[in-house]
Amino acid sequence: MNYFSILKYISQNQKIYIVGGFIRDHLLGLETKDIDLVVIGDIKKTVDIFTKNTKSKKVILDSKRNIYRVVTKDSKFIDFSAPVGQDIIDDLGHRDFTINSIACLISDLKFCNKKVTIKQSNLIDPFNGTDDLKNKEIRILNNNTLKDDPIRILRAHRFSNRYNFDFDKRTKIILKNEKNLLKTVKEERIKEELIKLLNFVNINRFEEFLIDSLFTVIFNINTYKNKGNIKKCLSMISKQNENTSQKKIKNYLLLLIKLFLIPLLQKDILLNEIKFSLSKYTFSKKDIYIVIKYLTILSETIRNYELYYNNDELIYNNLYKEDLDIYLLNQILNSFYKCNDQVEIYNEKVLNIIKSLKTIKKRVNQLIFDGTFIKETLNIKEGIVIGRYKKLLKKEVALGKVKSKKEAKIYLKKLK
Repeated sequence: MNYFSILKYISQNQKIYIVGGFIRDHLLGLETKDIDLVVIGDIKKTVDIFTKNTKSKKVILDSKRNIYRVVTKDSKFIDFSAPVGQDIIDDLGHRDFTINSIACLISDLKFCNKKVTIKQSNLIDPFNGTDDLKNKEIRILNNNTLKDDPIRILRAHRFSNRYNFDFDKRTKIILKNEKNLLKTVKEERIKEELIKLLNFVNINRFEEFLIDSLFTVIFNINTYKNKGNIKKCLSMISKQNENTSQKKIKNYLLLLIKLFLIPLLQKDILLNEIKFSLSKYTFSKKDIYIVIKYLTILSETIRNYELYYNNDELIYNNLYKEDLDIYLLNQILNSFYKCNDQVEIYNEKVLNIIKSLKTIKKRVNQLIFDGTFIKETLNIKEGIVIGRYKKLLKKEVALGKVKSKKEAKIYLKKLK
């Protein structure tokens, strides 16, 4: 459905401007899913007409400031708002960065082959945002931009990473000086912006995020005040996009694991403190489980690799998890030992542990015994003992001591 055609029809009776991210990405030649609109006039009527014509769902985001969201059937978000100030110029002046302070009347949009085209002459650009787009530069609108909404500190770094843009000198200084304003932002907003940032990390730009001590401010960890630790962390992260097709966890979780690993190993933070921090920032239980699981196994392996070398039983007891992505674990360990110039330890000791984990996983997946098998073998009824026998049998299989149904039955009968 061409939503712009419907908006253009509605705009015959009042001014509707498309603003912000859509225009920014359009000028950069990128596609964007979400659309932001400013309505000069009866915004409620405009939203109702659009919702009816597109058979979409309306959500009131802020009744006091007249902000609405329309969620279309194809999951697009179209946000409608009244202008902040008297007109569109005032509204653009209240936004975050010059590259997001560009507008265009919906009535001035052109359509060709189902694509939107915007003439340069139709752009409303009072703060020269188009020049900053051409120069690949992020510039805050004024000295109060961050004080008005401190989450813009993280947003600035997100844009820098996503578009590979620099900060102008004034913006760079203000971002660094005002970083502690993040402590006044609600935890859920921090999480949402942090996830967006970590999903689009550019290694050359992310260094500035660490140098500006933003990770320190958010998680109260001083590890990355040390330039050597920043270098090691960036070296680990630089492997992030290798073999992405094999990764089974989201980018932001993999980044969090790598970001927390060095502080954890240096005892600047404990596992339960990481868990508490992630919970405070409203990360889901599943996300927290994944991060803690990998950090537990990684730190245990790195600290005690000598103990686990050629010790399958200890590996099974302490390191093996059914839902463990061994490829991913290996990738993180490999990058860790490389950035610490300890490749020999990785090759001689750690790879042996990885091979054992792979062997254990293969054995467990090839020979599976359920509760019914145990009940029939021992001629017993359902009960707690079934779970215990199942656990013991699974360990024997994992360690290669039970290799067939026949051997499984013999083992179970000995247990009884």
